[in-house]
Amino acid sequence: MTSIEQNKNEFVEVCREYIELYQELEFNLNNDPALVKESVNDIEASKFKKVLKEKYSHYLDEVFFALNKAHGTSTKLKSPVKSKEVSLAKQFELLIFYITACGMAVYLEAEYFTADGEKEGILQQVKPNTSVIKAARKLYSAIENQRLEVGDWGFNLIRLGCGDPIHRQLKASSDPLRRMIREIILVSHSRLTIKNKGKGRFSPTAIVAITKIVNHKPIVDIRMIQRIQSHFEGIALNSMVPLTDNIDNLWD
Repeated sequence: MTSIEQNKNEFVEVCREYIELYQELEFNLNNDPALVKESVNDIEASKFKKVLKEKYSHYLDEVFFALNKAHGTSTKLKSPVKSKEVSLAKQFELLIFYITACGMAVYLEAEYFTADGEKEGILQQVKPNTSVIKAARKLYSAIENQRLEVGDWGFNLIRLGCGDPIHRQLKASSDPLRRMIREIILVSHSRLTIKNKGKGRFSPTAIVAITKIVNHKPIVDIRMIQRIQSHFEGIALNSMVPLTDNIDNLWD
């Protein structure tokens, strides 16, 4: 399989597939135990898990070490579910893969996530720039001078000339690293109990390892991760929604 940077679109699909499979497992664990084994089998056979284990196992090892083996660190399931089909250790493993997939999916293609992305400030409407505004005004003026009939198109020129968009078009409004960290924090906050020296934050060392998987440039360090993490704490944290909680293709 190709690396992430060589085939981004394919890997985004792989991330989203895992997210959907895990959310199905989570639902079955709490509502339909008879389907848990099937869900686990689907996840174990997923391309995301296969790619990470085959190509990025050394970074995965760093993630798991940082979460539970590093000195003074403990990371546990917040709401473990007893199941004959999947142990608590396996639940933890699959959850960490899920958190990683969520962070990577938002990092690689935030535009995929619909209403929540705009509401949460991750996506913003694309508006006409200065060049478009000037060109629209100039063209509208020329049309008016000639008294040329252009129908509804003239109203669109007026809107463009005023700096208003004609169609809904969203783009990512923040840098990918911040998006990734935000998503990891929000997804893990409701699912993990973390005890460490970093105010119970998801391990910045683990996040650094995940940035290596997506080959983020420039290379980040722990202090940079911690500075970004500090923006997502307390009341602000409780009012935010993970984008991956509501997967829906913007352009469908």
